[in-house]
Amino acid sequence: VSTTDHGQIRALYARTEAPRGNMAIRIRRTSDTDGTVKTGPVRHFPGLILRPSGVLPDFNGDGFHDLLLWKSKRVSPTVDGLARAVTQGAWPLRIIAHAYVPEKIRYSAKPMGYIEMEIPLSWYIESGGAGPLRTIFLHDINGDGRTDFGCLVEAQVMELWCFQPKGFPKNPDFTYHFSKPIDAVVFETDLEGQEIGRAHV
Repeated sequence: VSTTDHGQIRALYARTEAPRGNMAIRIRRTSDTDGTVKTGPVRHFPGLILRPSGVLPDFNGDGFHDLLLWKSKRVSPTVDGLARAVTQGAWPLRIIAHAYVPEKIRYSAKPMGYIEMEIPLSWYIESGGAGPLRTIFLHDINGDGRTDFGCLVEAQVMELWCFQPKGFPKNPDFTYHFSKPIDAVVFETDLEGQEIGRAHV
C-alpha cells in the first residue's frame, strides 16, 4: 500500500512469515525532494490488517495514516468448543489502532486505542479470509479532525465510536437500529458543506 504524507511516499509491507494471527510490518519512506529512501524496522503486531477499500485512517489528526488491525480468539476445535460457539451465536472481536511515528518510520508498539465488540459467528464462517466485519465506516463524524470508526455489529444494527485524545470510548457513541438488514454503505459525504468537515452516511 503506497500513500503520500507530508511530501513523502510510504510503502507498507506485511510479511507472511510472521506468527499465525500476527502481522510483521515494515515501512519504507522515500523523499519527494531528493529521492532518499529510508526503511524502518520490522515490527510484529497482534492482529490482521483492516483496511476498507480506498480508506486510510488518521485517528489522532496529525496528518499521517495510522494502522488498523482486527483480532479475535480462535474457536476451539473440540466438540465442546464448537458447540459453545454455535450456542452463543456471537463471537468477540477486537479492533486495534496504532499511531504512525514519523521520526522512527514505524507504527507505535503501544495501541493508541481499541474497541471490543461481538459480531455474528456466521460472519466469520462466510468471510472467506477477507475479514468478518461488514459495512465499515471510517470518517470524521463529529468534525474534530480525527477519524472515527463504525461498522455493523448485527445485520440491522450499526455502531460508531468517536476517537478521543485518549483513544476510543468503551461503549459506542452512537447505535442505530435499522428496520431491514444493511448490505453496504452507498453514500458518504459532508452534506453541510462547511469547514467543520463532518461526514454523513
